[in-house]
Amino acid sequence: MADRWEELEKRCQDCRECSLCETRTNVVFGDGSRTAEIMFVGEGPGAHEDEQGVPFVGKAGQLLDDMHETLDKAQGVGLAAPQVGFLRRLFIMSIGDDYTECINPKILEEKGTQECVEGCLSSPGEYGLVNRPQTVKLQAQDRYGKYFIITASDLKAECISHENDHLDGVLFKSKATRMLRPEELEQGD
Repeated sequence: MADRWEELEKRCQDCRECSLCETRTNVVFGDGSRTAEIMFVGEGPGAHEDEQGVPFVGKAGQLLDDMHETLDKAQGVGLAAPQVGFLRRLFIMSIGDDYTECINPKILEEKGTQECVEGCLSSPGEYGLVNRPQTVKLQAQDRYGKYFIITASDLKAECISHENDHLDGVLFKSKATRMLRPEELEQGD
């Protein structure tokens, strides 16, 4: 049975074309904790928690405010709702003076490739080399439900790709061409 489930899960993740996928962008998975700090790998809901999905409703504005506070405290550039215990399809970015809130994000287009040294707030102290798109075109909603499209390059494209992966349960380590040792990071400074 486990093999069958894995096969179905893989086909579903690769497809992105069926009616289930269309509704997944509007689904909350699980409940999470409003007071949660960043969750580390191995914590939180199980891999199949999304079977319990309910419509996307609730206090998204408060969640976004709490996520901004958590991101600022952690001094990161991006944070996805699953990282703080809410399995909702939203993430935030803080790059320079620009805060961006992305609810129900959908990557419309990717161009080029860049090799990035990447880490994650959910895996402190771990870094790896990851190939990400150089440019990303993204459609999302803001906290008021208004759709917007942004085209981002370089660090912002990397952040969008990384945070969007969190929404699908993908961590940077699974995409890393190789993990880096601490001394390699020191040499890069």
